[in-house]
Amino acid sequence: KYTIKGKLIDKDTGNPLLVNGSEVTASTTFVTTSPKGTAKLEYVLNASALKGKTVVVFEDLYKEDKKVASHADINDKDQSVHFPKVSTKALDEKTQEHMSSAGNKTVLIDTVKYENVLSGKEYTVSGILMDKETGKPMLDENGKEIKGEITFTAVGSSGEVKVKYTVDTEKLKGRKSVVFEKLFYKGKQVAKHEDIKDDGQTVIFPEIKTKAIDKETNDHVGSLDEKVEIVDTVSYTNLIKDKEYTVSGVLMDKETGKPILDESGKEIKAFKKFTAKESSGSIDISFFVSSKLLKGKTVVVFEDLKYKDIKVGFHADIKDEGQSVHFPKIITAASDLHSKDQLSLAKPKTTVIDTVSYENLIKGKEYTVSGKIMDKETGKPILSLDGKEITGGTKFSPKAGKGDIRVIYTLDTVMLKGKDIVVFEEMYFKNKLIAEHKDISDEGQTVHIPALKTKALEKGTNKNVISPKKVN
Repeated sequence: KYTIKGKLIDKDTGNPLLVNGSEVTASTTFVTTSPKGTAKLEYVLNASALKGKTVVVFEDLYKEDKKVASHADINDKDQSVHFPKVSTKALDEKTQEHMSSAGNKTVLIDTVKYENVLSGKEYTVSGILMDKETGKPMLDENGKEIKGEITFTAVGSSGEVKVKYTVDTEKLKGRKSVVFEKLFYKGKQVAKHEDIKDDGQTVIFPEIKTKAIDKETNDHVGSLDEKVEIVDTVSYTNLIKDKEYTVSGVLMDKETGKPILDESGKEIKAFKKFTAKESSGSIDISFFVSSKLLKGKTVVVFEDLKYKDIKVGFHADIKDEGQSVHFPKIITAASDLHSKDQLSLAKPKTTVIDTVSYENLIKGKEYTVSGKIMDKETGKPILSLDGKEITGGTKFSPKAGKGDIRVIYTLDTVMLKGKDIVVFEEMYFKNKLIAEHKDISDEGQTVHIPALKTKALEKGTNKNVISPKKVN
């Protein structure tokens, strides 16, 4: 009857291996049936604390409590068990940072370093992208987990391999991915690195959002000027702070989906460099353009965010109202209230109705239309009998972006006989001029006030005064 007693030794220190403060031991008692044979001892332990360690089993043979044999060779490979260790560093292939570039086939590379494996043996590294916020696997556009894998033969006890993950960053904007990796030998898991808080395993996906406004109106309604300033506030998340970035943008025509061109046929662009003080923040970028090019158009600002000339974020949604500025357009049609057309009837007073047709307003917002009566011949405002300009106006909130509104003018026609009057109109939003229609030659804006002059002549003499007839 014999007893074998053993303990696990830490090869690095030569001291007994401690797990939770206790030595790891095992023993077995057996009765021999021949002078030569084998016995098995099992050591049960939590191996999670043994990453990268090699343990050596020291064993003693006892007969009646007396040690009769021992095997305690710290360098004996047959007595040794290697516990591999893996660590990972995930980077974007283009940026070489823990921040992804932008694209539908962006490649993330996770460099997996392994230690304490058996040289010449075949291993497999298998990984998956996890959502840092939820702790659950990230899914691709097809609803499938995003995985990577590589099989290799170890050259030496330590080294590294690269595992690739291809992702569509459009689906992952604003999120953070953590790469979880496992090391397999003969189909059995021998090591893993799955720390949701590990920055080395993390790749962040930048996101930008934009809000474009007209600086004059401080709203999504465009003003009217030779040079208007469109301010686009670009809000960003998931950047690496203290790095330099560039925001660049272009003005797009919502209707055509193409860039708007300036007077020289060039795209209207702007850019700004900045250093991110925090991972989230915002930056303003301004575009300057003549609103004459934009009548009736909706301008949408497309923005790109670049790091080292590599696109890491973009916002290019032609339907996004937050990115849009609406530039109104108005045309007018003036008519006499009584005649229903552009010829005024012979009355001491008349009412002119100017129908202002508008396009590209934002429904629900309040606008003001105001106008005045102009003398077509002189191009100056017509004055009433008390010497004041003849004006009209109305406020309204449109139920749709397109429609019309009527402005009424009452005037004395006694002083206006024979004149052509033209109605000039302006549209305001928050007391800022946003559109006008002032064409002195526009027949649609014109009302004609007839004049009748007579001259009496004597038949035969063509004289103004009729001669008295002779009396026989």
